[in-house]
Amino acid sequence: MTGFEIGSLVVSSGALIGAALAIWFTHKQFKANIDFSKKQSKAIIEHNKLSILPMLDTHVDTHTNKNTNIDANYQKTIIITIIKTVVLQNNGSGTAVIKKISLFIDNKMVDNENPMGRVVEKILKDCSVEGESLNVFTLGKKGRGLLSGDNITLIKLEFSGEPNVKDEKMFDSFDIKIDYESLDGKKYTYLSK
Repeated sequence: MTGFEIGSLVVSSGALIGAALAIWFTHKQFKANIDFSKKQSKAIIEHNKLSILPMLDTHVDTHTNKNTNIDANYQKTIIITIIKTVVLQNNGSGTAVIKKISLFIDNKMVDNENPMGRVVEKILKDCSVEGESLNVFTLGKKGRGLLSGDNITLIKLEFSGEPNVKDEKMFDSFDIKIDYESLDGKKYTYLSK
């Protein structure tokens, strides 16, 4: 073998090794890109699930009005009106589809056609001042959607007179359980206590 043939053999072997290394590096890079894409896809899916996650919460609002009346004899009378509202709010980032609302009075489930009305009756009966119901929420047969940041007034009561300390705890005797779903069909349950 001549020097030229040996040189040609070395150069062609080097080119073959270089091509094999290029193919191997390309394969490794391709595999790394595929692995990265899979991880990125999983992260995007998790982010999307969190971005449609509803989160329900309830709270009681109290609003007090004090009006002063003066009668024909110039007698001053102060009329106190207190409005108590139970509000259901969606603090999550996705829509909640409310499927069922269950109410409990003293840890016993209220099982009838109008459970909210039953709770209102108990609250008004147990209260020391006269009150009336201004609003009672009813859930339709197919459920109700509650957008992110929206709220629903479940119960709104108005009392004429100032409630005593016992009355301030009037909502402590009942609990709310709400079964709801996110838009992707994942089921959740909210318990007020």
